[in-house]
Amino acid sequence: MSFRGQKHRNGRGVAQLVADFGHQLPPLAPAPARAKDVDPFQVMVGRHGRSGRACGWAPVPAPVAAYRMTSEQVGGVWPLIAGDGLPSTGAQMGIDFLSGGAFHVDPIAWTLQGTAGVTNPNIMFLGAPGRGKSGAVKMFCLRMMAFGYRTLILGDVKDEYEPLCRALGVEPHAVGHGLPARINPLDFGPLGSDWTALPRAEAQRRAAMVFSRWLLLVRGLVGSQHVPFDPSAETAVGQVIRDLTGYASGADRMAERPPNGPGRSPTSGASADDRGSGEVHGASTMTAPQQRHRDPQSIGQGWETAVAILGSALLVLGLAALCGLGVASALFGRGWVWPSGTDAMGHVIGGLLTGRPGQGFGDRQATLVAGPVAVYLCVAVCELAAIAASITGAVLVTRYRRPGDARGGMATRSEAEQVLGISRLRAARAIIRPDLHGAKASKGSG
Repeated sequence: MSFRGQKHRNGRGVAQLVADFGHQLPPLAPAPARAKDVDPFQVMVGRHGRSGRACGWAPVPAPVAAYRMTSEQVGGVWPLIAGDGLPSTGAQMGIDFLSGGAFHVDPIAWTLQGTAGVTNPNIMFLGAPGRGKSGAVKMFCLRMMAFGYRTLILGDVKDEYEPLCRALGVEPHAVGHGLPARINPLDFGPLGSDWTALPRAEAQRRAAMVFSRWLLLVRGLVGSQHVPFDPSAETAVGQVIRDLTGYASGADRMAERPPNGPGRSPTSGASADDRGSGEVHGASTMTAPQQRHRDPQSIGQGWETAVAILGSALLVLGLAALCGLGVASALFGRGWVWPSGTDAMGHVIGGLLTGRPGQGFGDRQATLVAGPVAVYLCVAVCELAAIAASITGAVLVTRYRRPGDARGGMATRSEAEQVLGISRLRAARAIIRPDLHGAKASKGSG
């Protein structure tokens, strides 16, 4: 059978191709009938609702607002979504408006137990002024004490925690310039306890922590005085700190004060007897706090200072006015005048204030006073000169000796030389510059 010359305009499918070769394909099963979807809204409802009795028809459509947001914002915007309440542990602080139950706060327990995904016990009180933030904090601290918590107030700015401390039988520590309480930033604190029973690794860890803090403090104090603190000075000060505490000599108990006395070396930090017992005993070579200058109420604090400054200013202005009156009388009047006695000074100054320059003088001196124009011109010049001199003196005093200067309680020059001077640097030169003064450098130079 030849198909040459035949034209298949429509082409052949697979079934026709197989039939041309004498075969038949199996018939296909008919496709199942597709179920027709039932429209749940067969009757369209207008904006006013369905008409009829009790069908909800309204003459005016309800003003429905449309909101568009992301899925992340839905939980904070949609008013009908509320999370689970927190467990009732800790201090009861108020009412949960979502559930109507009591609201308890225990941030440390939340963190330890992983409640509601809390990973940090820090809390923050936010609110408008006068809404009770301070009262809520004090109530929280007081109620958490019933669960064994301790409260530490690092700074009472508004003096509102002092009554709470006294009500609990605790005496607050008042720290400030001129007050008897002191904070020692070089104190070991809890890190210095049980030093003799510590393993070697733990002792080294604590020592590194303490000495790094001390060194950071010294660097900040030196830098505040605009003095460079380079790595060499840092190494030297670090070695001095280790020498003074006895750490460099292998002592088991650290001393916060440099040892002094017979049988003790200024660099070793312990005597021969102390090394055998594993303790470091010593008295401070610095001036004791009781020997330093203490001012019970420093300059710049209290009402007495303000009264003294005001009185001095009035006295200077009054004397300047009298000098101006005398100069005007000597230049433009009949001679120099000056009131005799303090009572006369008051009357003369009162006359100057009321526009009668000659008031308060006797009959003889009253005739020597110059005219009002010359008097008040000279008084103004003298007042300006007195004010300029007072400002200059105050600037000089503030620059070279500020009120409340802390230098009265610092170490003397000899004490500073003993701790941080040239002799101490020379003693530690092998540690500061081992390349120049170390043992290998000495052998190489020999």
